[in-house]
Amino acid sequence: MKNKTKTAMWRRLLCLMMAICFIWAPVGCSDQQEAGPDTDGDKTPSGTNTRQWLSEEPEKVPEVSDGGVYALYAVNSSQAGYLTGKSKHKLENGATAGEVTAQARMGYRFVRWSDGVTEATRSGDSFDATTVVTAIFDYDCREMPIVVLTTETGKDVTSKTDYINGSFALINTKDEYVIADAVENGIRGRGNNTWTYEKKSYKLKFTEKRSILGLGKAEKTWVLLANVCDQSLLRNDTALELMDMFDHLRHSPNAESVEVYLNGEYRGVYLLAEEITEDKAHLDLDDGGVETDIDTGYLLEMSYYAEDVAFQVAGKNFEIKSDLSKDRSVEQQQKAYIGSYVQQCWDALCRGDEKEIGQLIDLDTLVDAYIGEEIVKNLDMGWDSFYLYKDTGGKLCFGPLWDFDLSFGNGDETCQYYTELYCGRFYLAHLSNPWFYTAMQQRWFRDRVTVRWDEMHDELLTLSDGVRDKGAAYAGSFNRNFKKWDEIIGNCMNRETELIMTLSSHEEHYRYLAEWIDNRISWLNDFYHSDEFRGGAWRYEDQFAAERAAAREFADTLWLKGESLLNDVDEKSIRTTVEGFPNEGVECLFDGDTESKYCLQHTHTVKVNFRVEEPVQLMGFIVATGKDTAEYPGRNPQTFALYGSLNGEDWVDLCVVGYGHNVLGAENETEYGFAVTDTGEYRYFCFGFNNNEVMQLSELTLFAVDNK
Repeated sequence: MKNKTKTAMWRRLLCLMMAICFIWAPVGCSDQQEAGPDTDGDKTPSGTNTRQWLSEEPEKVPEVSDGGVYALYAVNSSQAGYLTGKSKHKLENGATAGEVTAQARMGYRFVRWSDGVTEATRSGDSFDATTVVTAIFDYDCREMPIVVLTTETGKDVTSKTDYINGSFALINTKDEYVIADAVENGIRGRGNNTWTYEKKSYKLKFTEKRSILGLGKAEKTWVLLANVCDQSLLRNDTALELMDMFDHLRHSPNAESVEVYLNGEYRGVYLLAEEITEDKAHLDLDDGGVETDIDTGYLLEMSYYAEDVAFQVAGKNFEIKSDLSKDRSVEQQQKAYIGSYVQQCWDALCRGDEKEIGQLIDLDTLVDAYIGEEIVKNLDMGWDSFYLYKDTGGKLCFGPLWDFDLSFGNGDETCQYYTELYCGRFYLAHLSNPWFYTAMQQRWFRDRVTVRWDEMHDELLTLSDGVRDKGAAYAGSFNRNFKKWDEIIGNCMNRETELIMTLSSHEEHYRYLAEWIDNRISWLNDFYHSDEFRGGAWRYEDQFAAERAAAREFADTLWLKGESLLNDVDEKSIRTTVEGFPNEGVECLFDGDTESKYCLQHTHTVKVNFRVEEPVQLMGFIVATGKDTAEYPGRNPQTFALYGSLNGEDWVDLCVVGYGHNVLGAENETEYGFAVTDTGEYRYFCFGFNNNEVMQLSELTLFAVDNK
């Protein structure tokens, strides 16, 4: 992927090659697929679709127990295909063989019979002596390189912590990149939310460093990203291409789209990429003195998923991803040093003096990282997978940038719109990136952004061309992926918007992505040259402060003027679609104690149903945050709603709150009240709420109109 910008000449050549490949597509490709073109420079080429990768020898020949003459039919790989009809036909007294058909499995194609017949169905064969005829299958006609993974047990990968031994092969690419003889490696799952999907992502660890497809350096660890939440399958790839344009970002992972087979089963299109790991060679960090030095090189990740929090700065958790000393005392000093240094950088950034900040932070990397993330509107840029590094004796640098499936209009929280500033302003504590929105408070930083934007603008305009090129060239591979995973397109896998879910084909998805990029770059170009941007009128404003205050005030009003139904809820009627963690079940919502909480892990809407003793007219309801919400603000529901019914079957919307993260503050055990506008009487209620990953609330209390 390290190709920098595609030139107009290369694009014309690409179109020409696509046309040629279409005309001369080899026999055996499906009519709906085109042979993909080779790519240029150090890009990975697609295959020629003419080489046979699976052995043509029969896997198992039917046994014959007598001396008669038989027509015997076999397959070269039972993983690739099978036969319908009898596999053993006795030929005597002029008899001929009956009908037999070669059926390819998903991801494979029938090539021919071993005697040269190309029709999959055959009958009437007659032989003078017992003859074995083999149905030869191969990997399907394809445009992308193919990764073949095999576990030593033959079983699927079920753990994202423990490696299972296996082998790796790479075919359907240039000869110098082919790994036809399987090499040893370990395979495990990877991802947080993404591990919950049926199509899994994987991490590969080789016994020795390997260069794959000419992508960057030889490395021991590589990743295969499933991109389940991106129905274009091109957002991560495109974002990495974008980050590669910014030469101040010292390293952006190299990646290439491939098709994957695991234990013979077709698994679809993945992005094969270098991983950002503790391997310091990725960033050329000086690790020579890691066992003794305090100011050694550091790779850091800012993440709400952090399992080993080394320190906190600006309300965010940081993990150290590079090696530390094995000496416990030195390790503690190293953690203290880098934590203190990052805190110094943050304090300086908050003070806003350009000279002071420039002595601590590499401002070129901060500007490039900001512009890159602002272009893509990455929903995760303040939540997870945000990297920084510091070399020995060096400044704090930003990058490498990573994880872009919820970007380019593919996420909610205003990320779907190509208009408006996103990374450069505060709007949600758990998703906003403090480094960016704090820097953007300063006029000198905004001036740097405009200058850098003008330097990059012409190159940025080429980004969407790559999306269109790959979407068209690799159409067969992408369509095959969604034939395998046919439940993805048109459904919400994570944070996709209603608009995204209306796109009904991969072609519509990649064209939407390309158009979104063009519109986003055009909008930013206008905005970065506007008086509004230079003057900073849009800067940090807590737009929801008044709404939060009003919700807290209304909670007090409900207690004063309403009639609490806390004791009227029928405990036996309480039902939930998702159980909570141990001792944090749904019953905690109705126990009147904010010290307890209903806490669970789920990626879609959770529904809590219950009823009260008699039909009531509601005045409103209260939800209360958990006792540790200040520490975990991302656990507040993103959206929530209350529904009422008189008979338990016909439901009415009583209140819908679409911006729960904004309205519910990052405060412990705090009550927020919400009015209902419907004046009807209801006995049955449903409280629905959603978020990404872990959610929690401590209380849900209904209040009836007090008619006393």
